[in-house]
Amino acid sequence: MVVVYDPNAGVASGNGWVRTTTGEEAGFTFLGSYPPGATVPDGAHTFSYQAANLNLSSHQGLEWLVVTPTARSH
Repeated sequence: MVVVYDPNAGVASGNGWVRTTTGEEAGFTFLGSYPPGATVPDGAHTFSYQAANLNLSSHQGLEWLVVTPTARSH
C-alpha cells in the first residue's frame, strides 16, 4: 500500500442522518484535519441513535484523512 497525503489540504467535516429499518433516525458527525507539522490527522466522530439511547463518540486520533480534489472525503 502506498499512502500519499497533503497535511496542508485543510479540514474535512460533515454531519447527517440515516433512517433505520423501523423509520427512526440516527445522526452522525465527523471532523478531521492535520495539526501543524503532523503526519497523522486528528479529529472526532459521533453517532447518536436516540431511540435506543445510544451515543457513541471518539475524540482520539484518526488513522488517515483523505480529501479528493473535488473536496469529497473518504
